Amino acid sequence: MYSLMEKDLVVLRIHSPWFKWYRTTLITLILALLYSFSASAETIPYTQSRFQRGTFALSPEPAGALDLHPVHGGPGGKVWFQETDAGILIMGKDNIDRPEWARFPLEFRARDHVEVWLAGSKDVEMPEIGWGNQFEHANCKTYDVTKKRAGTEDCAVWEARQGAYRDQLRRLFVRQWQFAPGVSNEVFATEAYAKVLAYAADRERRLFSKLEPTGHPFMQSSNGVGYYSFQIFVQWSDFPPVSSLDLSRVYVAVEVFKGDALSSSTSPARRGGDPATFTQCDLARSFASHVTPCDYPLERANRNRDETAAWYLPSSDGLPSYVFNLVNERIGYRYDPAGLSPIPQWTHYFSRKLGDGSFACGPDLRYVTPNRSYDSNFSIVERPLSFHKLADGSYLLKSGAVLEPWSPYGSGQCGMCLTARVSVFHLNPAEGIGQVFKEELRIDPPNSVDLDIRFSRDWKSIVVYTASEEEATQKRVWSSQHYCWSDTSYEECDPSPPGPPPKPRHVDLSRPGW
Repeated sequence: MYSLMEKDLVVLRIHSPWFKWYRTTLITLILALLYSFSASAETIPYTQSRFQRGTFALSPEPAGALDLHPVHGGPGGKVWFQETDAGILIMGKDNIDRPEWARFPLEFRARDHVEVWLAGSKDVEMPEIGWGNQFEHANCKTYDVTKKRAGTEDCAVWEARQGAYRDQLRRLFVRQWQFAPGVSNEVFATEAYAKVLAYAADRERRLFSKLEPTGHPFMQSSNGVGYYSFQIFVQWSDFPPVSSLDLSRVYVAVEVFKGDALSSSTSPARRGGDPATFTQCDLARSFASHVTPCDYPLERANRNRDETAAWYLPSSDGLPSYVFNLVNERIGYRYDPAGLSPIPQWTHYFSRKLGDGSFACGPDLRYVTPNRSYDSNFSIVERPLSFHKLADGSYLLKSGAVLEPWSPYGSGQCGMCLTARVSVFHLNPAEGIGQVFKEELRIDPPNSVDLDIRFSRDWKSIVVYTASEEEATQKRVWSSQHYCWSDTSYEECDPSPPGPPPKPRHVDLSRPGW
C-alpha cells in the first residue's frame, strides 16, 4: 500500500487545485465577516466574560445631547444616554485624536481616562444626631448630664464624631468610576466604605455589608477622524442606593481627564461628590422595581417610627428583596450617647406562591390574588413559613414557631427570656386576611421551663404543651391545651393529651441555633 510522506502532503496542499479553491473561499469569508463587523459599528457588546453575551444598538447623537464643556483649554465634546432593560449606556465623543488610555488603574493619574459620577438622589436624609433606648430617642440637647454614668463619653465629643462619620456615610450613596477601555475602578464610595467601618463596632459592622460598593461597569472606545467615541455600560445592579421604585431621574457628571488634569466635563460646576452639583438627567425610559410580587410601597415609617426615607439597591431583575432606612438605633438601657447615628436598618421582604396566581408576602403580611390585594397589621417570619389549602379554595398560613427574646430591646423583667411565637392566618380570596390562632410561650422558670407546639398533618388540630418545675423536687409537670379547626377559626376542644410531647419535638429548645 502506498502512503504519503509529510513532504508529499506539503506538495499536495500547495499545488492541489482543491486546496487553492478552499484557501480563496476561506479568505473571502473572513474578509466578508470583517466587513460585516465594520458595517455594524453601531452596536456595542454589553458583556465581557463576566456578563451574558449580547449587543446593544447604539443611538445616534440626539439633539439634546449634553455638552462636554472644555476645561483649561480642553477639546470638549458631547455625551448622551440610552436606557436598556439591563442598564444605562453612556455614550460620548471627545474632540481629540487617539488618546493614550490608561492600561490599568494605577495609570489613571498619568494617562487619558473618563470618569463618571452617579447618584440616585440630590441628598441623603438623616435623622437628627442622637441615640435611643427602649423608651425614647435622645440627643445632646435633651441629655441630662447630671445623670451621666461613669465612663460615658462627653456628649459634644461623641456628637462631633457622628458628623465626621456622616460625611463618609453620605458617600456610600454616590459612585465615582474611572474608566479606560477594559479598565474600571470605583474610588469614591469604596474609600468611604472602609472609613465607615473604621467608625463601627463589631456588632454594627455587619449592618453595612450590603452597602459595600460592587459591580463591574465597563467602557469601550473607538477612534474617528479628529475625535474618539466612548461607550460606558452601567448595569442597574451597579447603581448606588436609590429611594424611588420608579427610577426615572439620576444625577450624573461625565468628565474627561488627561492624567490628573480635567479636560472637559458635563458638570463644570461640580463640587466634590455633591450630587446637587451634578447634571440632573430625566430618563427617557424609567426602570421600575417591585418589592416582591405583592408590590410593597417604599414606606418612610420603620419599626423605630423614624420618619426617614427608605432606600434599596437596584437589582438587574427589578426585584429588590432588601430595603433600609437610616435610623438612630434603639437599644435597651442606652441612656447615654453611644454607637453610630444613624445606622442602616434593613427590612427583608419575601413571598410564598400559594397557587392560583396568589401570593402571601412578608414581613408585614400582604395577600395578593389575581383580582385583589389585602394588607394587614400582622407580621410574619420567612422561616418557618408554611401554608395549607382548604377545600373551599382558601388557605391557612402558619408563621413560626420562632424562638426570640420576649422584648425586642431585651429590656424589662425577663426581657431576654426565650419566647416561642406562632400565628396562623386564614387567607380568603373574597374576604382577605384573618388571624385564627396566636400563641406566645415564654421560658420563665420555674413557672415555665419547657414547651412545644404541634400541628396535625391536616392542620385540623393544634396541641400546645407547657411544663413547669416543682421547686421542691425539681420535677417537670406537663400540661397541654388542644385546639380544633372549626371552618373559620381554631377553638379550644377536648380532650387535651397528657405531656410530655412526643418526639421528635416541633420546638426543640436544646437545638443549636434556636
